Amino acid sequence: MIKRLLSCVFLGLSLCNFVLAQGDCLSEQAFAEYDGPCFEYSSNELCVTLDITEAIDPEGLEGKYTWDLGDGNMLEGIKVEHCYENPGTYEGELIARFAVDDTFLEDRVKVKIDIETLIKIDETVPEPAQVYFDASQSFIANDSESHGYFWDFGDGQYGCQSLAFHKYKDKGDYWVRLLIKLTSVDQGEYHACGKKLITVE
Repeated sequence: MIKRLLSCVFLGLSLCNFVLAQGDCLSEQAFAEYDGPCFEYSSNELCVTLDITEAIDPEGLEGKYTWDLGDGNMLEGIKVEHCYENPGTYEGELIARFAVDDTFLEDRVKVKIDIETLIKIDETVPEPAQVYFDASQSFIANDSESHGYFWDFGDGQYGCQSLAFHKYKDKGDYWVRLLIKLTSVDQGEYHACGKKLITVE
């Protein structure tokens, strides 16, 4: 604990509260209840990567996946990248088609692609395997209000708040996910989820 406090003071006194507040956290439950996608945003804030690789059963049926991106463009693949011309909220759709014997099955899932709410994950590494994650640079649409930040550190551990600290036990690559609970007058309660691949050395 002393070491954490010293690191906290080194990075800034404002970070102390979140370091000590990781114990009482509902992030694991939040991710268990969330069934939507997590978007990996590129450096161009109007570009987005849509990826459902983690949701595909490798032993399941082989299918064809088509993304309706909501702006008149269509792309095929489990993972696609697309850049929009203008910010905004796009009502997209993922269309999955499967062939079973002589029958074709089709499944459609609505996907809201919100280019106005941009999830940005920054990290600071004061010591090896110790990472401070910062979501404060995420852009929330003007008509939305945030009510909770939930972290999945990619190693089975979770954290809360816009600023979070985590110490990894092992070196390697980890997909870190951030889920933000939001409300707006038009949409009511909704979530925005972003992810980022980090390397722990």
